[in-house]
Amino acid sequence: MKQLVCKVDELASGEMKSFEIRNRKIVLVRNGDEFHAVSGICPHQAALMGEGHLKGTTLTTSEVGHYCYGKDRQIITCPWHHYEFDVTTGVSLFDSEYKLKTYNVEVTNDEVLIDI
Repeated sequence: MKQLVCKVDELASGEMKSFEIRNRKIVLVRNGDEFHAVSGICPHQAALMGEGHLKGTTLTTSEVGHYCYGKDRQIITCPWHHYEFDVTTGVSLFDSEYKLKTYNVEVTNDEVLIDI
């Protein structure tokens, strides 16, 4: 079932916003024209992900000693222990055992809907 959470212009690119929908805490992230929704509870020790930060990360490269920054504003960081999760997949960058639940997001007529 799809739930209206906000209008497109209520969330700027690079921002995130927390919602509670049907007793589920969910964080909506906007990156350009893309929207992603993940669980608002860290699977490590239940911190509120909406109190964390959005950032990027260092990507692996084929050159030794060469570092490349990427995934800008696609990584959400847990506010307690700084576990990092990719908002596009929910997968932890530190330990694949931990994963945030992801939700399908649809934009229709300037409205952002999350499929619960």
